[in-house]
Amino acid sequence: MTKPVTIRGKKVEHLVLSGPQLRIEYWIDPATALPARSLVVHLDDPQRPHFQVEYAKWKVDPKLPASTFALPKPKGATQVDFRESASEFE
Repeated sequence: MTKPVTIRGKKVEHLVLSGPQLRIEYWIDPATALPARSLVVHLDDPQRPHFQVEYAKWKVDPKLPASTFALPKPKGATQVDFRESASEFE
């Protein structure tokens, strides 16, 4: 049994996924089901490089204007119908 873990004052649950080459760990906030921290360790490298991220201030339903996702069309560009273009490869 693992001891309780606290991140930024919140109790979290620790999940470990491991294989011969990689170990991935997540610390999940049970109140939101969102990760508070993640860690990836490369086990197949003698130096065991790792990458750790801490997550805070999740905004899962932000109010963003539609213009946030608008892409201005560059001068001289033409719009392509992807369905039509994809059919050329069938």
